[in-house]
This record gives sequence, structure tokens and C-alpha cells, in this order.
Amino acid sequence: SGERQALVSRWSPGGRLDITQPSMEAREPVLAARRSVARVLGLRSAEAASWTELARLARGAGSFEVASTALLRAKALGDASAGVESARLLRAQGRVRAALAEIEPVVRDSRAVEAAAAGMTEAEQLEEGRRVLLATGWQLDAQCADRTVAARFRLAIKLGQQWEEGIYRLGRYFDSVLQSLMVAVSAGDLQSSVLESRDKHVTLVVQHFCRGLR
Repeated sequence: SGERQALVSRWSPGGRLDITQPSMEAREPVLAARRSVARVLGLRSAEAASWTELARLARGAGSFEVASTALLRAKALGDASAGVESARLLRAQGRVRAALAEIEPVVRDSRAVEAAAAGMTEAEQLEEGRRVLLATGWQLDAQCADRTVAARFRLAIKLGQQWEEGIYRLGRYFDSVLQSLMVAVSAGDLQSSVLESRDKHVTLVVQHFCRGLR
């Protein structure tokens, strides 16, 4: 009903939760109250989102068991963002490979993801973009990325409607490639292809850092 939607809208950013201290201890009572109200009113998505938010706070506080339990509840209620938070929790526990496995399927075929995104809502596209961005960044951190890194970053930027974070991360990737090329040139590799690639990446780095810092 309209009244229910109005209630949920007051839970969006800028509401009471945002004026409490950003800690699990301070915000958990508010989240618990929201879950109770949402459960009574049959608002599954709002209840699920509250569980996912608790998981995020618990992860930040190092309470991994609480976070895991909250994520199980969120997933059972169908919260799409619970998968990303689950991957973040695994990574916080040092389980980088497991974290990648949690979201890896969405980045195996960028073209398939892009095609599927055409039928998604704006919120779903943003969530998919977040998954692609996280997975690609983590692959780089774990040094298990392949040659499709730039394409996946661009896909994340597109899905995220020109995310500044995605643009900046792509700029950082181009900068890492540039540094490798500079080392090669310094070592005496003066092949035209190397020099051309170096010059190209200088331009790409400047372009993406400028766009990402706007």
C-alpha cells in the first residue's frame, strides 16, 4: 500500500539510521526495530535489506559470525545485494579465492552480462555493475586477472552509469600497465610497439584519472 511504501521510504539514506553512530552497537537496535515492523507488514525486501545492513556493520566490527548469520537471513528473504556482501565478508576473513568464487560467474563472459543487463531494472544493473567492479578489482589484487580486465572495468562503469569509482579503478589499472611499460623501456626495450603502447597508456591514465576525480 501507499502507507507501507511511505514508511519504507523514510528508511532510505538520510533517515534516522544515518544520524546514529556508524557502529553495529548503535545501529543494531534501530535495524532490529525495522525488521520487526517489516516482518509484521510483510515487507520482505525491507526486512532483507536490514539484515544485509547488519551484516555490513558486523563485518566492519570484525563480528564475522554475526555477519554470516545475518547474511543467511538476507539471502533467504531474497536480497540481491546479499551476495556482494557475502563476498566482502569472505575477503575480510582472508578467503580471497572464495570471495572471487562468490561473484566470479558474473564476470566470466562480459558480453553475456551486458546482454542480460538489457532486461534488468536500473537497480539490478547497478547491483550487477557493483559485482563486476568488485570481482575485477579483487582479481587484480590476487594477481589472477586476465587480458579482459579493461573490458570488465568498462562494463562495470556502463552498468553503474559512469561510476566515478569504476573510472578511477580503470585508471589505476592503466597506470599499472604503464609502469610495466616504463620498466621495459628503461631496460632498453625500444620496440615501436612498446613505445606506442607506453604513449597510449600515458593518455589513458590521464583521461581516466581526470574523469574519476571530477
